[in-house]
Amino acid sequence: MVNNKNTFQGLEEYGIEFPQLVFATQQLNLNLVPDREWLSLTHKVGPDGKQYHLLATILAPKNDAILEGMQQLTDKWFRSRIQHPTLEQANEYTTDLSKLLGKRVISNYAYIDLAEGIYPVDCERHALGRLTFDKLPQDFNELVDWTGKSPFDKMCGCLGRWELFILGENSCS
Repeated sequence: MVNNKNTFQGLEEYGIEFPQLVFATQQLNLNLVPDREWLSLTHKVGPDGKQYHLLATILAPKNDAILEGMQQLTDKWFRSRIQHPTLEQANEYTTDLSKLLGKRVISNYAYIDLAEGIYPVDCERHALGRLTFDKLPQDFNELVDWTGKSPFDKMCGCLGRWELFILGENSCS
């Protein structure tokens, strides 16, 4: 089930507390399969208040240690006012991810989205396996109903279609 795509809400409006692990897409025109609950989510990040609009599903942390690592990560970067990270900040963040959540949880590609309130993780199978027991299809594109679409539609935007974030509070909002 996808909540109304025309009404985006923050986690707070859904009654969901921070931090949360979300699997998401910013391609808002996709018809997602109803196998999971999908939220039309908005999240304000960084000092300039950039708004992310996501079709997202919440993933349950694998255990209390993962949840505690997520909390420590969001606590550390809260009030950092980070946005548009420098290479030094990106390296520090990736080190924090590996230290708190496991050495195979990294942000070598996704770090560009790093801002206070949104903490990207490279959306790779080993990271998902480390962070959650939630099952996603081997091919993430199976989460989309491609009925009536051409193979070209499926191919367009396939790079970077799926993202993995830890969402936290933003002191700048």
